[in-house]
Amino acid sequence: MDDFDNRQLDGKYKFIRELGSGGFGRVVLAADAVIQKRYVAIKVLKDQDSERQNNLIDEMTYLASLQNPSIVTFYHHFKDENRLHLVMEYCSKGSLRKKIKVGKGLDPNLVFQWGIHLADVLEFVHNKNIVHHDIKPDNVLFTDDEHLKIGDFGVANKNIGTLSYMAPELFTEDNVSIHDRRVDIYALGITLLELMCGNNPLFNLSPNELLLRKLKGDFIPSELPRWVQEILLKATHSTPELRFQTMMEFREAMASKTVPLIIDSKRMEAHKLAIASEKLIAKKKWIKAEKLITDALERYPDSVPANIIAGKLQMKLKQIEKAKPFFDHALRLNPRVNIQKELGWINLDMGKYSTAISLLNDHLHREPLDVEAQNLLLQCFYATDRYELGAVLSRHNLSNADCFFNNHVLCRIMSGEKPEDILDKKYIKSNDNEFIQYNLDVINEDPKSWDTDNGISLKSKLLFQDFRFGKQKKQSKVNKVSIEIPKRGKRNYSQTIITIGRNPSNMVTFSDNSVSRRHCVIVNYPNDVWIYDLDSTLGTFINGERVQGKMFLLGVCELTMGRCQLRVSSEAGILV
Repeated sequence: MDDFDNRQLDGKYKFIRELGSGGFGRVVLAADAVIQKRYVAIKVLKDQDSERQNNLIDEMTYLASLQNPSIVTFYHHFKDENRLHLVMEYCSKGSLRKKIKVGKGLDPNLVFQWGIHLADVLEFVHNKNIVHHDIKPDNVLFTDDEHLKIGDFGVANKNIGTLSYMAPELFTEDNVSIHDRRVDIYALGITLLELMCGNNPLFNLSPNELLLRKLKGDFIPSELPRWVQEILLKATHSTPELRFQTMMEFREAMASKTVPLIIDSKRMEAHKLAIASEKLIAKKKWIKAEKLITDALERYPDSVPANIIAGKLQMKLKQIEKAKPFFDHALRLNPRVNIQKELGWINLDMGKYSTAISLLNDHLHREPLDVEAQNLLLQCFYATDRYELGAVLSRHNLSNADCFFNNHVLCRIMSGEKPEDILDKKYIKSNDNEFIQYNLDVINEDPKSWDTDNGISLKSKLLFQDFRFGKQKKQSKVNKVSIEIPKRGKRNYSQTIITIGRNPSNMVTFSDNSVSRRHCVIVNYPNDVWIYDLDSTLGTFINGERVQGKMFLLGVCELTMGRCQLRVSSEAGILV
């Protein structure tokens, strides 16, 4: 393998000399025995894992298909002794590393000319959802006619990179997205700095010293022109959000020789509207909140806060399909944005409990006092029958919100304990929690609405209490819901939980067998009214749409259960 002199590689490449080596393997120069005067660079990789090799080949093939003249061309690949060989374009004038004269920096104007070209190339690949992860002088090459090209896409170690050029967040965090283009912006900034200084101020440091210096950001020499310092300081800022956010921003700063003053009136106005919308969401003013956030996104669609708040609003209304695109767009704009709780919530509602638990645990690692996230995690445990774990989690949160009392009781009942043994405990408050009272009524009812032998579980008739219904402060305002049934007239209800079904214990009863014994319930809070289907036989439908679990009620609604229909509205005629 190491002796290339006595044989031809792939039957047609004659070894000439070694060009370099590193952690990935080695690069050799070879002459094409078929096409005269054609030279290629062959990368011989150490990694023999077939899956990683195939992934690399796929990435290199995709890059080649882009046909960008400023990316080193990938011709083809072959294997020799199970080692992957990548046949690449040979750039005869070497790399930017050869341009560096130790102790003697290059003219900033020349360096930024190169920087503008490299930023254009990287903007192109970033728009294809590719991040290089190892930009440095060694990976920027010159062709015979001095044309600049970027190489080593896909070959660089995407988890480590080259320490001196790595963005500091890659040292300190384990949740940096592999698609966060700002790591390339940082590396390009260090590369250009090295060319201007004639040395890299981050070389020859211990790992701790290196990280501290990166975080401190004091390595830009004061001898450089002030405009150069300002551009490099922004490109290499230790906080990703304070860096240039795109290569195009970096390019424009180099071209104009100034860091643009960011006064974007539309972005600022969108942010103000998003904050106002968030306050309205907290007050459950859903329609006004939606109007403001829609206005914000019309003014500035790429506002990260506005997209996040728009997603949160849809989550509050359980419009999962509408919420997800807002969060996805926020992540594309800023891959480090902290929306683990919201993504966990989405996966919980989609039934992807393992993913939901992982995301919620990540969020709680950073925000351990987020009680709403604690209850979402508890709901994951309850949904996956991990009742003992749920009981422990809820027990620790009994002083934080009323919902944990009900959910603690549920977990222990589903573990097989008797209600009287649980409620005998001094720390369980049941008298003022309507959810506990409802669940006890279900357990003790006669005739029972649940029948395990016939596939109707007790759990399907019980109510897990959401955090939004379980804050410590008692609801002072009573909300009235009117239910109108054909030939029976209209009646108003002010109870927190309005039960509907065939059993006589329900508040709204039907004798028709197409209605289940406990068919559905309406959870009635001011500006926050929901209908829950209780795993009914024929389903619950609102305005023709089947209720999956629960649904937010907005406006005057037509409710259908089997052969029975009724109309539901609030006292104001709209449930908002």
